[in-house]
Amino acid sequence: MLVSLLMLPIVSAQANDNSAYIKEFPVPQPYLGPLAITYHDGKIWFTLDGSNAIGVFNPSDESFKMYALPWQPTNQVSQYGMEGIAVDKDGMVWFTHSSTSRIGRFDPKVQTFSGIVVRPNASIFKVLPDKTGNVWYSDIQNNKIGFVSPDGTAKEFDMPTAKSGPAGLFFDSSGKLWFTETFAKKVGVLDLQTNVITEFPAPRDFINSPVGIVVDNNGIAWVADHGGAVIVRFDPKSNTWDKFITSRPPPEIFPISLPNDLALDKQGNLWITEHGGNKIAKFDPKTNLLTEYVIPSVPAITLWLTMDDAENVWFAEADAGKIGKLDTKKRVAFTLSVSADVVSVSAGKESVFSASVESSQSIPKISMLSYGFPSSLNVTAKTKEFALQSAGSQKADFQVSIRHEIDAGKYGFAISASDGKVFQTRTITINVEASRPNQDILVYASIGIVAVVVAAIVIFLLVFRRVWKS
Repeated sequence: MLVSLLMLPIVSAQANDNSAYIKEFPVPQPYLGPLAITYHDGKIWFTLDGSNAIGVFNPSDESFKMYALPWQPTNQVSQYGMEGIAVDKDGMVWFTHSSTSRIGRFDPKVQTFSGIVVRPNASIFKVLPDKTGNVWYSDIQNNKIGFVSPDGTAKEFDMPTAKSGPAGLFFDSSGKLWFTETFAKKVGVLDLQTNVITEFPAPRDFINSPVGIVVDNNGIAWVADHGGAVIVRFDPKSNTWDKFITSRPPPEIFPISLPNDLALDKQGNLWITEHGGNKIAKFDPKTNLLTEYVIPSVPAITLWLTMDDAENVWFAEADAGKIGKLDTKKRVAFTLSVSADVVSVSAGKESVFSASVESSQSIPKISMLSYGFPSSLNVTAKTKEFALQSAGSQKADFQVSIRHEIDAGKYGFAISASDGKVFQTRTITINVEASRPNQDILVYASIGIVAVVVAAIVIFLLVFRRVWKS
């Protein structure tokens, strides 16, 4: 059913250019809560979850247009369930409106809305068009993924795991649909040729709440753990899982970074939103270097991102009420390197490893930080901050100490260097060797036993000599 449209005025934005990397464009008041975001044909489309509207931003003249939705939920809500937005091959704008169990569609040419109620009490989380015109969706509360066809009919697939919480969606290069199961802590894939779903559970206690997912050209799945502070790498061929730690947010924002969404650029780099960390991050899989750009507005509350044709990253700031743009071509002023990616330490022992910061210019202050390890493993920066007076490099040492009670195995921690605007972070693997708390005692005991035996032999010989002489 087509619905007449209330179009709100066009308003030009004033950018807050208070970062060398990020430019922010305030959404015109009184419209609130820019949330989901997508790029299409030179324009940035986004949902306004606090205003029951969608909007479009034109970067060429920095103007906004807002379109109020015709649907109101039956109950009083402050958010409308508008986590997803996407544009299909015909230029139709699709978005979620889970407060009315609806997938919405907006036609920019005639400026009309239509909507499809999937089923009563549907909780549509994300939408993703395919190449044939179907629009796929995840129903996070009802444990289903499905699609709406161009004629308006829907088909659904039940998740093999009950209450799994399907969330993020992504088509790989072969056309298979990958998704995250945020409650079950799994990754799944639907083969559209056979309609078979395969699930891959993460190792126990490895991941908290996977949301965003992408699959690179090598078939590697990358996942944002929104319940934690890590980016997860999963290789389905070998069933191996790895994770990379983000920097720690300022305590006044949130305790952990909460990565949520990911995108791949043409070079294979990952771009990530850190909802709790108030940052946009770039991860280079070739070097395992994470570069995190601080969003100027605090708190921004950024969950989703998109990339334009020039590979700029665009993102919505729900709390700050802005649309942000990150210039990915802007060179970072410094580079963090480490002496080793793996450090082996025996329980009860200490070790030192080094990090270096190199820059082509002077930087007034570089801060060195470390985080992401269990309480039994302590990592401290011996040099907490320094200045780079001119182009060159500066070395900083980190002390690693392991308490006896930690179990043998592999643990991860991260170190960061920051100039206040950018963090560079590397994940280090600590290989804790088998705990040998009694090793020294055994050594001393052995020496003692040998001494006692030697003394006994000496005494025996002395006594035997006296007896023999008598």
